[in-house]
Amino acid sequence: MQSHLYSRHWVTDVYGQFYRGYYLKPQEIKSDSYYLRPDLKLRMVGASVYRLSNGERFSYRAAFVQNEWQKKSAGSWLYGAEIYYGVIKADSALKPSVLAPEYTIEKVRFYKLGPGGGYAYTWVLNRHFFATGSLTANLNLTMSHEYEDDQHETRLHVRPNVNYRAVLGYNSRLWNVNVSLVNSDVSLAGASRTEYLIRTGNYRLTVAKRFDPGKKLRKLAREKRRLLDSGNPIPNE
Repeated sequence: MQSHLYSRHWVTDVYGQFYRGYYLKPQEIKSDSYYLRPDLKLRMVGASVYRLSNGERFSYRAAFVQNEWQKKSAGSWLYGAEIYYGVIKADSALKPSVLAPEYTIEKVRFYKLGPGGGYAYTWVLNRHFFATGSLTANLNLTMSHEYEDDQHETRLHVRPNVNYRAVLGYNSRLWNVNVSLVNSDVSLAGASRTEYLIRTGNYRLTVAKRFDPGKKLRKLAREKRRLLDSGNPIPNE
């Protein structure tokens, strides 16, 4: 589950990862077949919220939601925070004995919370063609617990997370065509000094057609805009 919410001044990401069953590629273990781990599970939930300092000129919505059109190049600084909770567990050691015979951890539980910042920029060519890039980094206070049988060890440390987005496309009054990438890296280190990395994201191809509103909808939109500009409440309809 992923939800990426883009408003004029805020961008919010919500993640819920619930996976069971993993494998290693044959070349990782020098074998002709895949090493299967149907017992290996990941449960992770988290969210990040960032404020755009220049939301009047830079638009995430033009690139990812297709309901705006950014006609000039512009960028924006971002600042915010994120929080994650997750569990990785299996019926036996998480690492295969063929790769790490000394590793015996069967479960890892972690919490992450911390502030972050970054920058986003959209380069526009001839008002229509655009490329958007965004990079944010968080410095999180991370608590990890590694379990082996009935014992566990805890480590408290500071660990960075990285989130990046990229979009390349065409935008106009009626059409938006683009390819986009969203990626989030959640990393931590256990008391055993083992490094863990959970990578979440999506690739997307979008073709969007906008339709001109009819006379009634245009009239309603003008009336609501007039009420908003005057500060009066909008009646229910």
